Amino acid sequence: MEESLEMLIKKHNESQTRSQGRVIFPNERLASLWIHELIGQLSDGAWENHWYDKQDSWEDYTSLQIQVDEDLTSAVFQNTTIEGELPDFLARNSTRNDDLVDIIGSRMVDYVQRYGYDDYTKDDVRDDLLRLNDAEIQ
Repeated sequence: MEESLEMLIKKHNESQTRSQGRVIFPNERLASLWIHELIGQLSDGAWENHWYDKQDSWEDYTSLQIQVDEDLTSAVFQNTTIEGELPDFLARNSTRNDDLVDIIGSRMVDYVQRYGYDDYTKDDVRDDLLRLNDAEIQ
């Protein structure tokens, strides 16, 4: 049996020994995308494509403790070491006509559907990624 999202978040939080803050997501769907896909996107390419002079600072985001607060409308990042902002996952590269959802949206939908969100679609992925674009960094 697959682990629950709650258990994955707990394991993530326990493994982040360098964490100096937390990320609070407005829904479980976005937390699922973060754990299963977006952490990897940050470490594997997004950061290098956006901030060449901050090669290690992606870890300031990916090591954050994860929480969910459904009273929020967008994500909140709380960390004193974070500089700048997240890359726009909906416009990864200005020289391309596609975005992250065009490229790997099907697998992102699958990640979220694992946790009971059977009606989740690529349009929902885009809506949730917009919540990252609007994220507050404290």
